[in-house]
Amino acid sequence: MIVQRKTILHCQSSLLELTFNDGYHEMLSFELLRVHSPAVARQPSNNLPLLVSNKAFVKITTVTHVADYGLAVSFDDGHTGNYASSYLYQLAKDQDRLWTNYLERLKQASQLKRQPLLITG
Repeated sequence: MIVQRKTILHCQSSLLELTFNDGYHEMLSFELLRVHSPAVARQPSNNLPLLVSNKAFVKITTVTHVADYGLAVSFDDGHTGNYASSYLYQLAKDQDRLWTNYLERLKQASQLKRQPLLITG
């Protein structure tokens, strides 16, 4: 069972640093976490999450560990999401693909109004 063990909030760079019990370590952008919140509804037509836009500058206001479940994360736009450790792990492992797909969906919806954030690591 994957358990998220260590969390460091990097407010200036808008990144959440995660370490898991298997030693896997990764940084996730606040924007990626917000737009892939487990609380985001899915579109009935294609089962894709609803497109959440204009979150380039979203900030995390609080992060609370929820026992062995994962994290409760609150954002400055009023949204709160509960992220299971297994879901955070999948986001970390798949973030390149998820980020590329998200930017493509924004572009198709004509909502990509900025240069995309590039995360290297």
